[in-house]
Amino acid sequence: MAQSTARDEIFRFLSSAWEAGRNRPAAGAIRRSSRALGLPKPIGRLLKAAAVVGAFAGPTAAPALAQTAAAPSAPSVIVAPIVDQDVSTRFPFVGNVEAIQQVDLKARVQGFLDQVAFTEGAFVKTGQLLYQIEQAPFQAQLAQAQGQLAAGKAQLASAQANLQEKQLTLDRQTALVKSGTVSQAVVDTATADRDVAAASVQQAQAAIAQAEAQVQTAQLNLSYTTISAPIAGRIGVTNYTVGNLVNESSGTLSTLVQVNPIRVAFAIPEKDYVTVMRNASKGAKTPQQAETVTDETAIGAGPDPDSFKLSLVLPDGSSYKNGGKVEFINNQVNANTGTVTVRAMFDNPDNLLLPGEYVMVTIQVGDTTKMPVVPQSAVLQTADSTYVFVLDTDNKAVSRTITYNPQIKVNGGYAVTSGLIAGETVIVDGVQKVKPGMVVAPTYATAASNPGIPVTEEQQQGTEKPSATTDKTAPAATAPAAPAAGK
Repeated sequence: MAQSTARDEIFRFLSSAWEAGRNRPAAGAIRRSSRALGLPKPIGRLLKAAAVVGAFAGPTAAPALAQTAAAPSAPSVIVAPIVDQDVSTRFPFVGNVEAIQQVDLKARVQGFLDQVAFTEGAFVKTGQLLYQIEQAPFQAQLAQAQGQLAAGKAQLASAQANLQEKQLTLDRQTALVKSGTVSQAVVDTATADRDVAAASVQQAQAAIAQAEAQVQTAQLNLSYTTISAPIAGRIGVTNYTVGNLVNESSGTLSTLVQVNPIRVAFAIPEKDYVTVMRNASKGAKTPQQAETVTDETAIGAGPDPDSFKLSLVLPDGSSYKNGGKVEFINNQVNANTGTVTVRAMFDNPDNLLLPGEYVMVTIQVGDTTKMPVVPQSAVLQTADSTYVFVLDTDNKAVSRTITYNPQIKVNGGYAVTSGLIAGETVIVDGVQKVKPGMVVAPTYATAASNPGIPVTEEQQQGTEKPSATTDKTAPAATAPAAPAAGK
C-alpha cells in the first residue's frame, strides 16, 4: 500500500514537470519522494532524468492555442500612395542675397549733428532728410563770401569809371598834340595812366571771380550740412547721434540699401553650367525681331534670360513666392573654384530677402512632365540598391528596388524613374520594424503629420482604408537581404 502511494505521488510530480516545463521543482520533488519511499537509487535517478526530459519537451508539446496566443501581432506602419506629379530637372545652388544699390552715408563737412531725421530700420524715399549738421557756421561763411563778392563788384565799378576818365584824357591830349598845343610827352603820360586804369579793371574782375568761387564753395558746404537719401531703400542703424562732432574722417554714419528689387548671386559648377546652358533657349529676341533675326545673327546672342526658371527656398525651408530673372552670367570660369558666377533679380515687395542672407536657388531645366513621386522617408539604401516597401493586396510588405533622379525633388520626395507606378502604396514610417513578406497594420499618412506626402480627402477623414496594389506592369525587383538580427 505504501509503495502504491509513493508510485502515485511520483507520477503526479512527473506529469506536472512534463506539462509545465519546470524541471527543477519536479526533479527535487521526485528526489524527495524517492528517498521518503526508500526506493533504490537507480530508480530515483531514472525518474529524475525523466522529469528533466519532460521539462524540455513540455514547451514543444504545448497546445496549438498557446502557440497562437504567443505569436507577435502585425506591426503598425504609416503608408502613403504613389501619385504622379509635375516634375522637372532642377539644379539647386547656394545663393547670397545682395543689394543692387548700397550707399554708405558719410559727412563731407565738419560740424555737430543737429538732427537724426529717421527711424533706424525704416524705409526712406529718395531725397528724404536723414541727417542735419549745424548750419550757422556755414551760413556765416556764405555771408562773408557774398560780402567779398559785393566789395569786388564795387571795386570793379570804380576801376571801370577811372579807366573811362583816363581814356577821355588820353583822347583830348592826342587831339592837342596834333595842333602843337601840347608835347608828345603829355600824350605819353596820358597813355600810361589809361593803361594803369585798364589793369585795375582787370584786377577787379579777377577779384570778383575769386569772390564768386568762394560764394559757391560756401553754398556747397552749407548744402553738405543736409544729408538726404540718394536712393530709396531701407536705412540701417545710425553710428552717431545728435550732438556728436562729425567730419570727413568719421566713417560711415549709416548704410542705406535698396531692397526691392533685390539681387541673388550664386555660383554654378562648370559641369552643371554646361547642362543648364545646353537646355536654355538661344538667341533671345522679341516677336518683332523674330521676323528679321536669322540663325546666323542669333549665333553668339547667348541664352534668353526668360528661359531660365528660377525659384528660391528661404532659410526657414519655405518656398519664395516670386520667381527670378537672370541678369548676369560671367564670361569665364573661376580657376580656383571651378564655378561660373550668376546673378539673378527678384522682386521683394514683402522684404523677406535681405542683403547677406543665404538662400537656395533652384534652376529648372527642361519642360515639366508627369512622374511618380515617392516620399523621401520611404526610400531605403543599401550598398547595392535603393528600395522601398510596397504593400500587396494582403497587406504584406514587398521589397521593391527603385531608381530615381536625385536632381528631381518635389515636396520632399523623389521622382521615380523605374520601380514604382502611381496607385501603389508604400510604407513611409515604421520601415525599421518591417521585413520582406511581413504582414503589417497600415494607416494612411496625414498632411499634418507628414508634410509633402500626398493624401486624399477620404484618407484625411479616415474613411478610406489602405488598398495595396501590385500592378503587373510595375518592374519586378529583387528584395535586398534583410540584415541579421542584432547587427
